[in-house]
Amino acid sequence: MTIRDHLWKNLEELQDYDLKKFKGKLNEFPVKGGFENIPKGQLEKADVLGLTDLLLNYYDEAYAVELTVNVLEAINLRRQANRAAKIQEASVVIYGVIWGNARLSSLLKKMYCKWLENLGEDMEHDHVRTCLKPFASAFC
Repeated sequence: MTIRDHLWKNLEELQDYDLKKFKGKLNEFPVKGGFENIPKGQLEKADVLGLTDLLLNYYDEAYAVELTVNVLEAINLRRQANRAAKIQEASVVIYGVIWGNARLSSLLKKMYCKWLENLGEDMEHDHVRTCLKPFASAFC
């Protein structure tokens, strides 16, 4: 599964009311420099798949996940924010390894292995573990 798949799956689990709150908060949430908020009209029309596409078209993968975590926390959806945070942690590791900065990569590998260990056997995170298993066999 890709980061996109995980983001979509996380948003798909929101109840209709929570999805509406998420879209409303996302429209007004302060974004980092160089990015713009997604227009309200586009957000209102979007279903979960469309919302995922909007997030990834307006922001890069790592920032789309970070923003999702922040917005979920802002609307008090802690469980969903924690799930999205796991995706965020994984994306940081993947990008660090891909970009190949040796020192950063080494640190991220250690962080990833520790994170994977702490993930435990919680079935809620099974989809994350499945996605990242190839990385674990490479350096844990």
